[in-house]
Amino acid sequence: MTIPVIRDLTIFLIDSALSACLICIGSNDHRKENLLLARQNLYALFPSIYFATEMETEPLYLKNTARFSNQVALFVTAMEKEAVVNALKEIEMKAGRRPEDKTAEKIPLDIDLLVYGNEILKPKDLRREYIQKGVEELGTLLAREEVGE
Repeated sequence: MTIPVIRDLTIFLIDSALSACLICIGSNDHRKENLLLARQNLYALFPSIYFATEMETEPLYLKNTARFSNQVALFVTAMEKEAVVNALKEIEMKAGRRPEDKTAEKIPLDIDLLVYGNEILKPKDLRREYIQKGVEELGTLLAREEVGE
């Protein structure tokens, strides 16, 4: 089995046929239900997925003061990057996400692909404290599994 390892926000894989994906899930509307829906759908698509602890955060760059629930996750896949992005968008739509929600600052579900393979897609997001904490937690979790704890 291939074990992804996180080092300095870069993900390395032993098996080059697979790409590691780091994502962040967020919601400020029906947060618990929508993050649960996301986790269930992500697990169905990517059974090897690992989730960090869900965190509550203040909204960034929004006038809407509704707090967010965020969660970082890591999985490996043989899917191409575009297919992963499309699958994530489909999950967002299952939670009721619509284009007009962005204007209303109502985010039922947002799933961002932060890293695909060794390609960092959202470097600014990776600097956010809650994402760094999630990445650190995932790294600890994977290190424990690697040594069989």
